[in-house]
Parts: sequence; structure tokens; C-alpha cells
Amino acid sequence: MTIFYMKPSVKKYVRSALLRFGLLRLRQWVRSPSLAVLYYHSVAADRNKQMYAVSAGITIEDTDFEKHLQIISNEYHPITLDDAAAWLANERNLPPRSIAVTFDDGFADNYHIAAPLLEKYGMRGTFYLAVDAVCRQELPWYCRLHHLFYQITKKESKNESVILDDIEAKQSWNLSNPGERIAAEQFYARQCVVLDGETLRRHVEKIESLFNYRLDLTSSPKMMTIEQGKELQQRGHIIGSHTFSHGISGLLTQEQLHREITAANDILEKELGTAVEHFSYPHPYQINPQWSEASLAETRKLKYKTAVLTQRGVVTKTSMPLLLPRVRVQNAPEEFRWTLERAFAGI
Repeated sequence: MTIFYMKPSVKKYVRSALLRFGLLRLRQWVRSPSLAVLYYHSVAADRNKQMYAVSAGITIEDTDFEKHLQIISNEYHPITLDDAAAWLANERNLPPRSIAVTFDDGFADNYHIAAPLLEKYGMRGTFYLAVDAVCRQELPWYCRLHHLFYQITKKESKNESVILDDIEAKQSWNLSNPGERIAAEQFYARQCVVLDGETLRRHVEKIESLFNYRLDLTSSPKMMTIEQGKELQQRGHIIGSHTFSHGISGLLTQEQLHREITAANDILEKELGTAVEHFSYPHPYQINPQWSEASLAETRKLKYKTAVLTQRGVVTKTSMPLLLPRVRVQNAPEEFRWTLERAFAGI
């Protein structure tokens, strides 16, 4: 077998040619009709300034986000998740290359930055709120955990060796070693994703005690308020649920699922004063399985119009409305366009 390797410069040229001449669109026309649900988290003026608390991996700068919206406005057809739900139910048609924009977690910058930019281009988005974090006005647990390990990189730059001994867990890591640091963070993340409510809060505090410091929630980036969520609804945006504690639904017990999905929905509906019809499954640290048959049953009971995953792909007529795939896009505009064209072409 002969393997051909393409130089980066040649690859870039080929990609540009495919985009410029619309060659990927030829493949799109012979495929079944589809739409893309994009997902974002935080939109910031300077992603580096908040990366100590909100990972740069889930943050896009406002200038890049606006370029994304310009591309969507000029080359695609923006829709809402209500439109998508009606299309899946055969209640309406959608133009080819339709795109819905969604945001997980409910960071305050979604209200201050993302929504105004969407409106500037005549679009409306769906914002999924992590209910406990929003009601408490505190960043989700995974931001607190990220902060602990992010701080180690500062010590690393000073050539300081950092050893973490967890006597109870009978584990020890040299956090100055990138591989061990990643392993340690994953170890504690796996503990957190199967907990919920006050049990989760106490466990995160226990982990923080091992480090002898914690994230200052009074000065860290903020979460959207319920009042801001209400206002976004009045402006035509959709507010959805993102569970109560932001754990992994596929790993939770039936009792936990009821609290995380149904009880969280009840709280959100009471606070908003309106029905909540859309849901997003959290996927912290990409730990699987993201959902289960039990969690699916919970969303069915609530009669959600849609529920979305981080599973990659476009939505087709055969997609299950309560297990919809989404497209995670790259920040750079050319990468963004390339990702969308490939997604619609089924590549």
C-alpha cells in the first residue's frame, strides 16, 4: 500500500480551491437534507484573560465569533431550534444549509456579547443554562477544577516541582509533569461527574483543600442571571436546560437523573415563568457515556422538543429529536467555513 502525504502548503491550496469553487457543495446536493446545530460556550473580548477559570478551549473571542456570524449570514441560512424541531416533525420546510446556533452553560458573556452580535445579524440563539450555577451565580464545578490545575502551569514556569499526595485515594502525582497533571485532573473529573447537588459541591471543596487554594468566585467570570434569561426570551432567543449540576447523565442513577433533569427543569420553568422546551446534555471532560436510556426517558417525560449532544454530525430527517448531534467549530474563520462545508458534505 502506498501512502501519500500532502505538504501543509499544498493542503491549504487544495482546501482553498474546494471552498472557492464550491466543489464540496456538489456532494451536499446529492445527500439527504440536513441542518447543522453549532455549539459554543463562552464569547469573550480576550480569551486569555479568563483562561485561568474558563478554559481557552471553550472560549471564542468576540471578533472571531462575529466573523462566524458574517459567514453564516452570507453563505448559509440561520434558523432557531424551534424551526429545527418543526422540520423534524414534518411541520415545515427549511432552506438547504440551515444553521442553528447554541450555547452551553449560561455564561454572562452570552447575554452581554453573544446575543447582541446575533441580533446584529438578524439571528436568534439557544442558551442552555446550568441551573445550579446560574441560580447561585457561581461558575460550574468544572471551572473550579480547571483552575486548580491551570495554576500549576505558573509554578512550572518557575521550575518548581509540585507533588500532589491524595492519601485517601492512595494516589500521588508529580503535577509538574504534563502527562501526570492531565491524568490527575481526569481522575478528579471522573469523581465529580457522577455526583450532583450538595454532594458535588462538598466534594469539589475537598479537592480544593488538597491544593490549599481555590478559585475566587467573587472576581471570576460570571454566569447569566435569570432576569437576563427572561429578557433574552423576550428578544426572541430560546432558553433551555443544561441539567442542575452539569454532570454526565449517562453515569447517573435514576434518582440523580430525576433531580438533574426533571427537578432542574421545574426550577428553571418556575424562575423563568415560561415552559422550557429544549435540553442540552453536559459533557464535561468528554467522559462517556454522555446519555443513557434512563436519561432519554426523563427527557421524553418532559416532552422536550429537542435535546442535543456533543456527538459530531449534522441533523437529518432520521435524527432522533432528543439525541441530536451538533457541530463544534474552529475559531479561525477559514477553519470555520471548512468545518461547515465538510459537515454538510458528510465528510
